[in-house]
Amino acid sequence: MAASTKTNLSISSVHDDHSQYKATWTQRAWFASGCATVLISLAKSMLILTAGAPTGPRTLLHLTMAALLGHLLADLSSGIYHWALDNYGSAETPVFGSQIESSQAHHQCPSEITKFETGGIVYVVAGVVTAAFLPVNLFSNDPIFLSFVGVLTGFVLFTLKIHAWSHTPRRELPPLVAALQDAGVLLRWSQHAAHHQPPF
Repeated sequence: MAASTKTNLSISSVHDDHSQYKATWTQRAWFASGCATVLISLAKSMLILTAGAPTGPRTLLHLTMAALLGHLLADLSSGIYHWALDNYGSAETPVFGSQIESSQAHHQCPSEITKFETGGIVYVVAGVVTAAFLPVNLFSNDPIFLSFVGVLTGFVLFTLKIHAWSHTPRRELPPLVAALQDAGVLLRWSQHAAHHQPPF
């Protein structure tokens, strides 16, 4: 999932038209729907827990494990997806062609991703998150599972932004992002740099 989408046009056209860095209103709407889906998962989980019996250490352990598993699964799946886009297919590949082209072009101009508005690079993932997980939010009443879904979808939704932050100079990062990178929660450049050497 670490490849960008239609917003990441070919590198030459992006250099010619800086308006392409801005997200469209449609892209922002999809981004908002993805964020809402994540927040619904987490809020519903907390509401169910607070409305039910008092939570004990076992429930807190399950919530922690669910969150950790969601984070690890998002990291693993996005890494595999990014690797596959970098190494297989071309712009002509059905369905994934534009993402493959964008991902491979990213290796020619890695810092380009940092110039795009968040909604412009995550909107496709946000649409997938909304379509796949909004029904889960509507029908599941398991607070542990909803916590897992909330953390998983949150990291999946922001995987391209997390990727962009790994290419952003540290002085330009929000302090919280820099702290999360230092803690190993988010990808930092020192971890990601080796990926930009062949065979990616």
